[in-house]
Amino acid sequence: MTPEMRQALIDVGEHRQFAAGDILRAKGAYASDLLLILEGKVDCLLSEDETRALTLGPDSVVGEIGFLTGQAANATLRAADDVRALSLDAAALATLRQGAPEIAADVLRHLAHLMQARVESNKEQMDEAPSSSTSGVDIVRCSTLDQLRTAQRLRYDVQCLDHGRSSAHADHDEKLIRDDFDTTGTTFLAYQGARPVGTLRVNVGQHSDFDVLTQLYGMNQSGDGAMEWALVSRIAIRDFPDAPGTLTQLVSAGRLALEDMEADVAFVDCPPSFAKVFEASGFVRSAPDFLHPENGISTPMKLILG
Repeated sequence: MTPEMRQALIDVGEHRQFAAGDILRAKGAYASDLLLILEGKVDCLLSEDETRALTLGPDSVVGEIGFLTGQAANATLRAADDVRALSLDAAALATLRQGAPEIAADVLRHLAHLMQARVESNKEQMDEAPSSSTSGVDIVRCSTLDQLRTAQRLRYDVQCLDHGRSSAHADHDEKLIRDDFDTTGTTFLAYQGARPVGTLRVNVGQHSDFDVLTQLYGMNQSGDGAMEWALVSRIAIRDFPDAPGTLTQLVSAGRLALEDMEADVAFVDCPPSFAKVFEASGFVRSAPDFLHPENGISTPMKLILG
């Protein structure tokens, strides 16, 4: 990374401080940013017993694979000593593209090269192991417009075609369902092989307007008024043998994302058939059932995070 690239990123990124021993990123977490190490060293732990690890120092980029692909982190990042780092998300890179397009192009090429090299390095250092997904379903965080469009089309397929329901947010020409919460939320996709089989979205209150939902979800009566609310929504699961397991994986991914965003309590309205999955994930009923205009009978539930 050239000095010009480094300074340009410093100008648009958010500075973060970590003490020795702090976890910068946990293995399995879904993050919406990558980190540029400015000072200090970071241990990249590829295995739980820490036998496969590497140490990265200043000017190293970490978390780029998850950021660029939407996959869960394949290693835990732990500060080896006091660390000063730069958090860079999609908004920061967009700002860089607008203000310094040539440097932004160099940065993106650098990240692509780095990701390819690190994927190969990780393969060499990690033992061959079975997938963590026993169902053969993989979860990704939508990090590109194409991935988000795939999720929006899956919503349409499941709701309008499979279940024969309508939606005020359906675009029947493009065959997708989208709403304003997509611009502030984090959307997850479940794939079985190359086939999308499920999707779920999470939003945090500071980024979304939940006022219209407070009565139906029992937010006003929950006693959580001083907390940071979050919403789990736009759940669409194809009808296939491991639908419950897929939903469980999506809920787990959403929970990790909300904890990372420091949400305190998450609300969801789900079809009664999904209630057991949410209960197993720690959700409890927050209000009486109500008739959702798109989904039919819905059970509002909440989960205390942290």
